Amino acid sequence: MKNNKFLEMVVILIVVLAFTPFIQGGCGGGGGGGGGNPASENTSTTPENTKTLATLNASSSSHTTDILQTGSLINDAIESFISEESVGASSSDNSQPPLFKNVQRILNKMHAESRGGKVNALGSQQPDTPPESCEGGGTVDLSMNWDGPNGDIDISDCSQINNLHMTITMNNCVESGVDLNGTMDVTVPGSSCAEPSSMSMTLKFNGHDSVENYTADFDATMNVTDIVWDQTAIAIQSMKVNVTGTISGDDAGTPFSETYDNFMIGFGDTGSQYQISMDGFVQTTCMDGWVQVTTQEPVLYPYDFSCPTGGQVSLHGNGDAVISIHSDSSIDITVNGTTTPYISCQDVPACNG
Repeated sequence: MKNNKFLEMVVILIVVLAFTPFIQGGCGGGGGGGGGNPASENTSTTPENTKTLATLNASSSSHTTDILQTGSLINDAIESFISEESVGASSSDNSQPPLFKNVQRILNKMHAESRGGKVNALGSQQPDTPPESCEGGGTVDLSMNWDGPNGDIDISDCSQINNLHMTITMNNCVESGVDLNGTMDVTVPGSSCAEPSSMSMTLKFNGHDSVENYTADFDATMNVTDIVWDQTAIAIQSMKVNVTGTISGDDAGTPFSETYDNFMIGFGDTGSQYQISMDGFVQTTCMDGWVQVTTQEPVLYPYDFSCPTGGQVSLHGNGDAVISIHSDSSIDITVNGTTTPYISCQDVPACNG
C-alpha cells in the first residue's frame, strides 16, 4: 500500500474521532459504549466529595433526555465520514455546533493535502512541514515523526514508516469567525504498510465562535480498537473516550452549559446494533448540580439511532434515579423509588419542553 494512502486513512479517522465525544448546544448528555482498551483517565477537576449534587426528584425526567439523546450524535459523526468521498461533506451539517464544524474543516484541509501528496513530513530530526494559514488569521500546523529513517525518505515506501505519531497544532486559527487554539496528538501503532486497526488520540482544545456564541474548553483522550476497512469505508467496532471540560454558549437564544468531569464514554458495534455506555460526572443547564452517571447495562441503539431498545443507566445526585429501557423502546424512569412509564424516548420531557 502506498504510504500516502495510509496517511489518508489516518486523517479520515482523525476527522471521525474528533467529534464523537461532543454534543451540540442545548441540554444533552454524552454517549458511548462497548469494548476497546481503557482510555487514559484524566484527573477529576473537582474531588467527588466536594461536588454539589443535582436535585433528583419527580420533576427530573428531563435529565433522562440529556443522557439518551447523545447516541444519534455519535451516529452523525461516523456516518458523515464513512468514506473518502464524504470527508468534508458534513461541513455544512447544521447538526453540529459551528465550533466543532470548524475543527472538522481544518482536518479536511489536512486530508486534501495528504491526497495530493503535500503532507511529506520529514523525520523527527528534521524541521516540520510549514504551517498552513487560516482564512481569518493564525495558523494550523501538522508535524509527524515515526520509527524508521529520518531525513529525505521516499514517503511512498511504507516499510520506512512505523508507529506514526502526528500532532496538529492550532494557533489562533480563525475560520468562519471561529478562533481555535489547541493540539491534537494522534498515535497509530504498527506498520504503515497495513491499514490502521487501532489508534489513540489526545485533544486539548479551547475556542470561541463569535458568530454563534459557542465557547469550549476541554481535554479528551480516546482509544480506538478493532477498526475495519473495506476499500474506502471504515467501521469502528469499539472505542473509549475520556472527557473533561465545558461547552457553553446559547442555542437559538437559549443559554446552555455542559460540563464533564472524568466522563468515560464507550461505544461498541455488536454486528446488529450499537452498544453505548457512560460513566462519570456531568452537569448541564438543566441541572442544579452534578449527576454521577453509571451504566448498569449497555444501552442498545438500532443503527438508525432511533429510540433505544435496551439497557439500564443509574443517576446519582441529591436523590437517585434509574432509567430502564425495554425491547419495545418503552422507558421506565424510577426516581427515589417512584416509577413513571413512557411509551418511547420521544415522550420523555426535554429540559426546555
